Amino acid sequence: MRLGGARRRAAASARALILLLLVGCDAGGLEWGRPPALASSSPADGATEVDRVLTLRVHYDEHLAARTVSRGTVTLRSGPRTYLLSVRYDPILRAIVAREWGNAPLEPNVEHELSVSGVRGLDGTPAEPVVIRFRTGAALGVPEVEGTTTWSQVQPILASRCGPCHDDTQREHGLVLTSPNGIASTAVGVEARQTARVGTAERGLGGMSRIHVVAGIGDPARSYLVYKLLGDAPIHGMPMPPDEALTPSEVATVVDWILSGAPTE
Repeated sequence: MRLGGARRRAAASARALILLLLVGCDAGGLEWGRPPALASSSPADGATEVDRVLTLRVHYDEHLAARTVSRGTVTLRSGPRTYLLSVRYDPILRAIVAREWGNAPLEPNVEHELSVSGVRGLDGTPAEPVVIRFRTGAALGVPEVEGTTTWSQVQPILASRCGPCHDDTQREHGLVLTSPNGIASTAVGVEARQTARVGTAERGLGGMSRIHVVAGIGDPARSYLVYKLLGDAPIHGMPMPPDEALTPSEVATVVDWILSGAPTE
């Protein structure tokens, strides 16, 4: 009995050590991986004559934790004015995407400062703060349109590429992606079974929904399905589909469908 108890305590200690190595600490403790680094931005730092209606993008060389990308970590100012931004994370481009709320035009012919501070990588490692300065011109520009993909556009992709394992008959891992009822009952708002709740909420992909939609608003960056399709993040198991990856265009269609709220009508 004593030997069995000792073994159990040793096993528990080993699990605790492994957890510590995987998780690390936020302040002054162990951090694994390297900080996500700025790869590029649009507009570029120092750009001039920038259109006043535009989408701002800050690209990184590693994935960011989507929960750390918000109006609290991304700001845009011109002089004393602070803009109200719509902010999200694009997992395909590994980029922060921001625009003035409602695509309202920025002030003309003035310098703007876009700053990013407080975002983290998937392992919790803080990224270095970023400051990008650019000057607008007089031109308005044309707003980008996102979130317009319909069920009829995405259904053929899901049926042909995901259907062999995730239709109403196969239901691999209890997931159905080929029918409206299947998506509503097994994907939207359903926690992905293959994720692990390790560490704090922003670390890894743990606790994500298969498809994240709240009040009709979809968030691809918090949808585990997207990372399974991309296959370039620390997912559990094989990327999906396992035989041949979706084309960039197909992934973009699925992502835009989720961004539009994952409609099935």
